[in-house]
Amino acid sequence: MERIRISLEEVIALSSERRLLILALISDGLRTRRALIGKLDITGPSLSRHIDVLKRTGLVTVSKERNSNLRVQNRYTLTERGESLLDHIDFGNPIRRIDAREGVSFQRRSPRSVPEGVTHGT
Repeated sequence: MERIRISLEEVIALSSERRLLILALISDGLRTRRALIGKLDITGPSLSRHIDVLKRTGLVTVSKERNSNLRVQNRYTLTERGESLLDHIDFGNPIRRIDAREGVSFQRRSPRSVPEGVTHGT
């Protein structure tokens, strides 16, 4: 398996289960604030704090676009670095499960279990 270098800032950004899910959801096509808030069931300010961390570490970019009602909305996109790191994260493990029909559910790992490998299982 290929080894990657990761900065301390990236480790901190990826240490949040919510931020990992945000990255995965953006990668899967949910790229607007409203879509992410609805899927994650979090508040706007909470999403903003997570997005700010991901922006500062260079994993996500934010651009403005007009929706069908001509309102300006933020559009989130993974950077090349964000895509690269996401390729090394295993989303098939029991820590978290993303299901498009049922939303996002968190499952806690027992304290004694060992994390699985680092492969992307989308």
